[in-house]
Amino acid sequence: NENAVQMLQELLKSATTLTSEDRVAIIYTIQVLQTDPDGAGVPFALQTEYEDEMGDEVNDWLLQDFSGLSSRSEKKSRSHMSMKSLTRGVIFALRIQKSLASNRPAKLETYQNHIPFDCAEEEATEIFKALEGISNWGWDVRPLVTATKGRPLQALGWHILKKDGSNFAEQFSLDNATLKRWLELVETSYTQTRYHNSAHAADVLQSVFSIICMEAHRYLSEIEQMALVMAAMVHDMGHDGMSNVFHKNALTQRALDHNDQSIQENFHAASLFTRMAADDSVNIFKHLRKQHFTQIRQILIHCLLHTDMSKHFVNLKEFKGMIEVKGQAPDEWVDDSDTLMAAILHTADIGAQAKTKPVAKYWAQCCMEEFWEQGDKEKELGLPISPQCNRDSANVPSAQAGFIKFIVQPSFETLGDLFPTVQATCVPMLKSTLAYWHQKEAEDREKAGLSATSPESNTNNNNSSTKSLHGTSGGG
Repeated sequence: NENAVQMLQELLKSATTLTSEDRVAIIYTIQVLQTDPDGAGVPFALQTEYEDEMGDEVNDWLLQDFSGLSSRSEKKSRSHMSMKSLTRGVIFALRIQKSLASNRPAKLETYQNHIPFDCAEEEATEIFKALEGISNWGWDVRPLVTATKGRPLQALGWHILKKDGSNFAEQFSLDNATLKRWLELVETSYTQTRYHNSAHAADVLQSVFSIICMEAHRYLSEIEQMALVMAAMVHDMGHDGMSNVFHKNALTQRALDHNDQSIQENFHAASLFTRMAADDSVNIFKHLRKQHFTQIRQILIHCLLHTDMSKHFVNLKEFKGMIEVKGQAPDEWVDDSDTLMAAILHTADIGAQAKTKPVAKYWAQCCMEEFWEQGDKEKELGLPISPQCNRDSANVPSAQAGFIKFIVQPSFETLGDLFPTVQATCVPMLKSTLAYWHQKEAEDREKAGLSATSPESNTNNNNSSTKSLHGTSGGG
């Protein structure tokens, strides 16, 4: 223990590029190493009250897309550090130490090895700059989208799998050339939708990686961490910008192929493994042991299917119940790590509103515009227009506030009961975003009241919510 403490303390003193989350993780490990193994951490007992009344359309949207249970019980849990989890913490700190040197600007003759595609030296410099701080929760993917000319998922995936404190590629014999082709396959399989594109996938990947860096590395094995990272990369692969409800109502080929069950999610998983089975040049798992491939495949399928938003309340209740029973001891989660990984991915998937306000507003705009494109298509086909998909009546601030209060905030608070750093880092940013949308609601109501006596009051009232969104164009 003394040697481990000394190594970690020296790392804190000498490393100037550690993120705040890395420092918190290392300091926490030092504190536990310096106390008895049964020392308990400070638990977070969180409550969420559903008291605000939403408009009918927002209610319909929340029920349709996230249908399930509407109440949650309180819980309390205690943290406990086993020797196994302490070892994981020390190993993680060693990886961070190793990665500091490898993440310094690459020399001219070697920078090509740090990026999975050809680019000029000046472009590489911008990519390296955009990749700085990727373990920080507040990181913004948009500079990387620009620096990579629309290839953020390849650059970020390569960096995480090979560079940033992990080097999963080396551990599990992932061939470099095959990995590059696989990353290109995954990114190019994403379509140019307004929201469900490769930039969204890269944003979710970074969020998952950040949560792993915060605390999840103590709960997950090496192969589980790699599989979870890969699940984030492919979780919306081939998404066409339409919801499962649309595909079911339109009786599309996807709906027929998957019998109306988690249509998009089944499609994403099936697309990945079908493409890999058909082309050995992109099969990054071809050198894995049979048991490792089976495990990774099971994790990918399980995690992707749990991104089906209609299962949100059911899955959240199950995860919450597990926390109440198992508490915060990492060893207690060994047999249920699949549930934990699915919860991490789902929380990251809906986590844009827990980022800084400019990032949150940008992704809200993208999401709503994709909704409205679906609504236009539904209108064209004579289908029922899904809630929040009618661009003429959607109430954006109310929808975002309801989405945060009923969906996003309970998810982060529940994950925060297990991972205190998530509670301390993500939840305050989420509450700040929620306050912003409440402010926009109040401004819209005030505008509607002031314009009630004008000849154009009806038009203003119908469009006020849409305008409040476009007022945040470009992410603020």
